[in-house]
Amino acid sequence: MSELQIIGAAYGRMSSDMQNERSPENQVRRCRERASGDGVFIPDENVFVEHAVSGTKTDREVLNELKAAAKAGKFSMLYVEDLSRLSRESTHLMLLMKELVFDGIRIISLNEGIDTQNESWDLVATMLGLHHERFIKDLSKKVHDGQRSAVLEGLSAGDIRFGYDSEPVPGSEKTRRGRDRRPRMKVVINAEEADWVIRVFVWFVIEEKSMNWIAKELTRQGVPKDHRATTHGWHHDYVKRILTCEKYMGCWVWGKRRRRRNPLTGEVKQIE
Repeated sequence: MSELQIIGAAYGRMSSDMQNERSPENQVRRCRERASGDGVFIPDENVFVEHAVSGTKTDREVLNELKAAAKAGKFSMLYVEDLSRLSRESTHLMLLMKELVFDGIRIISLNEGIDTQNESWDLVATMLGLHHERFIKDLSKKVHDGQRSAVLEGLSAGDIRFGYDSEPVPGSEKTRRGRDRRPRMKVVINAEEADWVIRVFVWFVIEEKSMNWIAKELTRQGVPKDHRATTHGWHHDYVKRILTCEKYMGCWVWGKRRRRRNPLTGEVKQIE
């Protein structure tokens, strides 16, 4: 390698193995091929890849490593397959790109023909950033509509409470689209867990036991909690969630809240 050869970097990202996206490794391979044609050398330590990380997240471990390497002067050119790999939030994308350009980094986007050496790069990148952000919003709406349809058809939309399970509907995968078509799921009663739900109501309503007593008794008997639990022992709040869960009364409420993401920080919160 010549001492005067330009040192570059490549960044690849895939948000999910379930999505129809080129793997980060394939993205990097294309970046390296383009860089080689430009007379730019990309060493292994300047290859940054992320798997199963959403482009709507602004605080990403590997992306932060890339920014630190840029500030340290470890490369002067950055190759990406397209700008959506850097970010799916238009505001964050422009801030990120301007920060890298300020640090002396020239950014090349293969699919979109973006080159920050060109004077009008920011105008084109802004329009593309809005396009990539719109894609995520449209995808989110399609997912929400699909979940709503599943609920109306009596199928599972992913919210399985203690006492219930989900099982595949045979043959339903044939009607679904996508590369990795999976069957739809229906809600069924988990007989073992349902028995404990009934015991909790009997203890509280008939035997007038306190929620703290019930929590200690469930813990003492080693009763497992549902799939979302992060600890083994039971506590007052968990018992309260069972006693106040509308599903055990036959009322299946869905769609009361939605997720909203801060475009600058990536923070997500639930809104009514």
